[in-house]
Amino acid sequence: MAHVFISYAHKNEDFVGELKKKLKNAGIMPMVDKDFLDAGTNWHDEIDRAIQNAFAVVVVLSPDAFESKYVTYEWAYAIGLGIEVIPIMFETTELHPRLALIQYIPFTAHFNLDSAWKQLTKTLKKLEQPKREIADNNEIMSLLDDALDEYRNGNLDGAVGIYETALSRASNHVKPQVCVQFAYVLGKLSQPDLARAEKLLDEALAIRTDFPMALATNGFLQSLIARQMKNDPQEANRLYIKAIGLLSEALNFEPYMRDMDNESWWGTLGGVYRRNDNLADAIKAYEQAVKVTPHSSYPRSNLALLYMANNQQDKMKRTYRVVERLARTKLQQYFADAWTHADLLISNLALAKYDEAKAAEEDFFDILPADLSQTVLGSYIDTLHRLSKVLTLDEAAQIQGFIDQAQAQLDLKSVS
Repeated sequence: MAHVFISYAHKNEDFVGELKKKLKNAGIMPMVDKDFLDAGTNWHDEIDRAIQNAFAVVVVLSPDAFESKYVTYEWAYAIGLGIEVIPIMFETTELHPRLALIQYIPFTAHFNLDSAWKQLTKTLKKLEQPKREIADNNEIMSLLDDALDEYRNGNLDGAVGIYETALSRASNHVKPQVCVQFAYVLGKLSQPDLARAEKLLDEALAIRTDFPMALATNGFLQSLIARQMKNDPQEANRLYIKAIGLLSEALNFEPYMRDMDNESWWGTLGGVYRRNDNLADAIKAYEQAVKVTPHSSYPRSNLALLYMANNQQDKMKRTYRVVERLARTKLQQYFADAWTHADLLISNLALAKYDEAKAAEEDFFDILPADLSQTVLGSYIDTLHRLSKVLTLDEAAQIQGFIDQAQAQLDLKSVS
């Protein structure tokens, strides 16, 4: 049975318990975080899956919910995916500007609660029906879960095959989500299929014109196309400006939205600004990414280099020390994350910890998935070149040895 995900501040648990009972009595399956989170699980991925598989998200509005970054993330993530969000006003509170655009159902004491319950269940049942034939067997959403697992495990070709199957079976109700995820993965291939990715995004936006995830993914693709325009800087600049516009529009809708790598889209925007030589705005974008994903090493690693480019070497070193700690913590949870291995290795080199970098380099090469090797190694080599330009000659010489090793690995992977 399809379910509705309930997003709430934990101080409102008593009301949420009553809400769950009412919905079950009405034949609607409710789900909250405590229903599926166990000790030791990756709670962020599990929350994402629960929202992805929901036909709607009910947000319990209260002052505590307004202050909760977790509640904000949940409803923003749902809107980014194109899932219906229904706010219910449990306690009078200030509204986020994006939520203020959605009509809430009043549940405060001075309103008719019987009428509010009827309105909520009627709305949910109406939303559930178009998706019931898909959600009941969970086929498409299960395929998307499988494709995401393959992608995050570095098997991009396997993910592409699953997306082909999902696309052939998807109705218009879920097709935009399939198209967007498929397009993102096509852009991540060692030989990106950007033409097909653009067609998929056109298809998604034709069905749903205000789909923030599609807009952001399109911005990502435009930046990839711009990178290929090495012999036409004017066209590359035009595409970078287009990418900035698309990403900015998407983030204006949903500032907490994340990509399929679970990173903030602010980081992608920061990368486009950097490639377009707008360092001041790049720093601002990466700083926003840190706020959205404070435990991620990725935006801080990029910030560190930008600080150095602004002659802020002390700030760069401090930031890389944080990157090193975050990367080590992440690898304890998920050792196969190639991008985090790269962040750890880069931070070791920036901090002149060459012995530790040697050990980190061995792990990095050992776990590097074949499907991601060219993309990850290419980005890693590019970062090391940028790093070597802002350090001393002796430090740059040390880093050159690591560049040579990575280039040898890249050449080996390209031949195989």
